[in-house]
Amino acid sequence: MSRHLFPQFSNRFHRARHAHLLLPLPVVLACSLPGLVKKAVDESRKPTIIKSADSRIQLTIPGGWSEQKKLNESAVLQAANPFQEMYVVIIEENKRDYVENATLEEYTSLVRNQMISAVKDPQATDPVSSVVSGHPALEYLLDGSVEKIKVKYICTAVETPNHFCQIVTWTLPSLFQKNEGKLREVTQSFKELKSE
Repeated sequence: MSRHLFPQFSNRFHRARHAHLLLPLPVVLACSLPGLVKKAVDESRKPTIIKSADSRIQLTIPGGWSEQKKLNESAVLQAANPFQEMYVVIIEENKRDYVENATLEEYTSLVRNQMISAVKDPQATDPVSSVVSGHPALEYLLDGSVEKIKVKYICTAVETPNHFCQIVTWTLPSLFQKNEGKLREVTQSFKELKSE
């Protein structure tokens, strides 16, 4: 009889003896879980650098943003934070495709007219001079609607040594005041790493 009890007693004793090793495990996990969650949240808040396919152009996008592929088929770079309704595309055009001595003002006028014609009920500001990453730029705001949704754009035309670039950011009018700073931050993060 004692033979049958001994293994049970031994197992119970063994379990009881090592119970202190098992008890802290949930406590350790519970204590480390907030740390792991915080780390994941901190990682998601870190800015990320994205580059064009030829690695010539880059943007730094804030945490919560991700690179996109389907916002605009002509874009060399595009990103979004869809949860906060913030978007950016960069369209690049080689100056060789324009008449010699085409100016930033002429390019801006051309693309501004195209943008105005692409939205319903457009209201656009006049372009104002700016500088983006050391390059001359012209910026204007555009309000309009696309597929019955109102949109507010910040459009910036940038001239680099060999290219004209459009940096177009947008959000909903109700979120513009909240999102404007981030949209401008993304625009200002534009860099041409090498000129062709």
